Amino acid sequence: MNSQKERAGASRFWVTCYTDASFTPIAAGWGVWLRSTRGRIVRHGACPPYVSSANEAELAAIFAGVYLARKVWGEAVRGLVVYTDSQAAVGFLSDDSLKPRTQRNAPAVARLRERIRTFSNEHGIELDLRWVKGHQRTNTVRAYLNARCDKLARAARAVAQRSEKRTVAEKCGREAGSAIAEKSNGTPNAGEPGVERLPRRSRKQKNRERRHRARERNRAKKVASASERARPRAIELPVASGLDIGLEDRCARNRVRSKRDDDERAEQAVASGAPPNFAPLSRAMRR
Repeated sequence: MNSQKERAGASRFWVTCYTDASFTPIAAGWGVWLRSTRGRIVRHGACPPYVSSANEAELAAIFAGVYLARKVWGEAVRGLVVYTDSQAAVGFLSDDSLKPRTQRNAPAVARLRERIRTFSNEHGIELDLRWVKGHQRTNTVRAYLNARCDKLARAARAVAQRSEKRTVAEKCGREAGSAIAEKSNGTPNAGEPGVERLPRRSRKQKNRERRHRARERNRAKKVASASERARPRAIELPVASGLDIGLEDRCARNRVRSKRDDDERAEQAVASGAPPNFAPLSRAMRR
């Protein structure tokens, strides 16, 4: 029995782990690089929503490395040599207890520290925390792997930040739409301010809307000018000549006069008994 335990203990191995995090007030991301005798793992992802500082993001990255090593390689993991560029994270995990000020002002640090220590103790994983200088420009293995994890963390943070901005924009759009609908229906929403702010528009969107309005104005001007050219205009004559009428009115009077002359000519032909001669009739009569 003891020999089986010794063989099982001898088969366990250590894992080299490089971690880094990228934090912004909107979102945060982590990157992990793991290497053991059984292979290599490279992962990145978004930090939990309760992470509100760079130190908390670094602790979240360390927890992600420990969790991934245990999940992939199982009980064969004996311990992790964790390389991080955060001296604060190394201090939080190395000290026996946190300072009361840290526990009071940064509850997420205490929460993540407790999760890492509890998870490691439950699965029998030892942690060897080592600090590595970040953002080095030397051609060393540690500098390269730290830069690789930093790139992974920034990529994960960018994805989380875009999704968070999209979620906030959709929420603002829904709130603005509900406010407009309530205003049109005349039923104000109780418990909320009467004035709802619309989501802020970017400079690019404002310029696009400005160009669209300018195109609409130019199109309306072209349509108005075309309709103005197509509409028949009256020819204005001097009033002193006694012919202060338009072209349309003059043509109408000429047609009425021609038709009256044709009618008189036809009546005279019928009264004289001669067959009517319609050849000299005017154009208005032939119509």
